[in-house]
Amino acid sequence: MRRPVIFAILAGLAAVLAAIIVFSALKRREAEVQRAMANTADVVVAAHDLALGTRIGDGSVGIARWARDSVPPGTFTDPQAVTNAFVKDSFVTGEPIVASKLFMGEKTAGVMPLLIPPGMRAMSVPVDEVSDIAGFVLPRTRVDVLVAVSSPSADIPAFSQIVLQNVEVLAVAQEIERPKDTPQ
Repeated sequence: MRRPVIFAILAGLAAVLAAIIVFSALKRREAEVQRAMANTADVVVAAHDLALGTRIGDGSVGIARWARDSVPPGTFTDPQAVTNAFVKDSFVTGEPIVASKLFMGEKTAGVMPLLIPPGMRAMSVPVDEVSDIAGFVLPRTRVDVLVAVSSPSADIPAFSQIVLQNVEVLAVAQEIERPKDTPQ
């Protein structure tokens, strides 16, 4: 009779000790979570992939918590601040919305004006399949523009000269974004 009572007391003490250990571990974990939450900030992120030229609506963005020391500059904390803005550079799901990739104006004449930096101009250059390197020049590629002058007479040789260097290609034909790993 004495042995079962001792086992019951030992089992009760073990259960109390286990409960104390679990409770202290949970409290310690909760304190760690609270410290981590204190070092985060709410940031507006893309709720789904946003393509170039997309107007941001209510369902286009969401809120995510980011570590305060890794929040990108120019991020927003209020989703209403980016509503009706236009996307100048595409976003992927979960990417923070930053001001440098948005056009905040009310009206735009299409997507192309969004791509031209302030104070700059764009012009089209006619190319064929050979001069655009058989389709390997894509939007956002940087290129040099050369002019080839044919010989007006036999004693003057033909020559070529660089007209522009390190120029960004905004669009190729009707494409303004790089294709997503699909052959063309």
